[in-house]
Amino acid sequence: MAEVERYCVVTGGRGFAARHLVTVLIEYREWLVRVVDLGPEIKLEPYEEEGVLGEALQSGRAQYVSADLRDKTQVIK
Repeated sequence: MAEVERYCVVTGGRGFAARHLVTVLIEYREWLVRVVDLGPEIKLEPYEEEGVLGEALQSGRAQYVSADLRDKTQVIK
């Protein structure tokens, strides 16, 4: 039987707690992670570029989405 892809959306994804949650989810390897925040693009610290988040963004296991969750049209996308 084919394995089902499981997605986890982390809102406020660039905040302190969310950064750590995203890292744990990626390391757990059970989830594809969508990092949602208001910023137009994700800006990684040098240690993040070299770490699991940078690798996950490059491999597609993580994706950054710029969205305002108060705007229904952005959420539906």
